[in-house]
Amino acid sequence: MPYLKAVLRETMRVYPTAAQLSRILDKDVIIRGYRIPAKTVIGANVWLMGQDPANFPDPLEFRPERWIREENEQFYGFKSLPFGYGPRMCIGKTAS
Repeated sequence: MPYLKAVLRETMRVYPTAAQLSRILDKDVIIRGYRIPAKTVIGANVWLMGQDPANFPDPLEFRPERWIREENEQFYGFKSLPFGYGPRMCIGKTAS
């Protein structure tokens, strides 16, 4: 079952359910030293994140193994957000 889950995650990296996510900030936020005021619309290009070689080496290759990690291996779960994140994430996320 871990490999099947990895295949689903890799599929969602290559073909996300939504190419872009956007949100309106409800409070001021500081991201990497930049202050972003409340009520600003921010967007994340989910498809581009999944195709970025800085996030995924050899992004054009379909490799489910990249989602299977060994114990003590560092993992960055926010490199792929096919269902969004937080209180407004897709209800389908609970099934994955």
